[in-house]
Amino acid sequence: MAVSRIDEAGLNVAQYGNRNLVINGAMQVAQRGTSVSGSTGFYALDRWRGYSASSFPITQETFTLGQTDVPNEPKNYLRIGTGAAVKAVSQRIEGVRTGAGQTLTLSFYAKASAAFDLVMGYTQFFGSGGSAGVSATFETLSITTAWQKFEVTFTLPSISGKTIGAGDFLQVTFADGGTYIPAATTFDITQVQLEVGDTATGFEHRFYGDELARCQRYYCEISDGLQMVNFVVDNNFGIRRGSVLFPQKMRAAPTATGSINDGTLFLTTYADGVQLSQSGGTSNSTPSISNLTFSAEL
Repeated sequence: MAVSRIDEAGLNVAQYGNRNLVINGAMQVAQRGTSVSGSTGFYALDRWRGYSASSFPITQETFTLGQTDVPNEPKNYLRIGTGAAVKAVSQRIEGVRTGAGQTLTLSFYAKASAAFDLVMGYTQFFGSGGSAGVSATFETLSITTAWQKFEVTFTLPSISGKTIGAGDFLQVTFADGGTYIPAATTFDITQVQLEVGDTATGFEHRFYGDELARCQRYYCEISDGLQMVNFVVDNNFGIRRGSVLFPQKMRAAPTATGSINDGTLFLTTYADGVQLSQSGGTSNSTPSISNLTFSAEL
């Protein structure tokens, strides 16, 4: 017997899925941690990019059981904390062709610790070597201290005649146009959905594993304590070489960080995996690698 998964609007997801252009719109995935602070262009919850001239925190919060403010009792929301005079959060959606020349509808739930006007904006970035980016604001929303659902419809410009380079994307920004989230105000948001068309459909719920796989195209970590047991020993001094495949093929060869407890670690990355090598080892003991992170963010 076929099994269908139905969303909050009664749509059969098997027939009408993959509507949401936003990844991690339910704020489920937080590979970098549940609380991350930064300033210009830092990533916190997966796919969500914070902006400020000074540091502020972005945290993954959990709804209390039985809350009724947001339908279907979701688990998580994103919170922008206090501490910076200029604060915004955005998501970059791979491919500037996304929605170009079309009508899009953005929907989400949001509240704040104090009322303020949230200015929404978008940017079409044509990539390295491409045409100049196109940015505009498209809506001002009155955020209050109670959860509300917001639905806004806008039309993106055509990209006809433009030149597209590497790393192109569409960015949707929450707090734009020189009007940002106030310094002493927290801002909470969840169930963010961007879809083609002039109507907001019910939020498309994805299983955690599905959302994690989408996020790992842009960022992934390999658990601490990776042992170089099966790596090839180059000589009798303990130098080893080996490779590890990523959980998902990444958007591009990522930048990598990591450490080793014996000698020096070298990392050569490709879109589908990493080559690791050790030099300067002091013994034949099995080295341990930790803090491996790989980022191919836009």
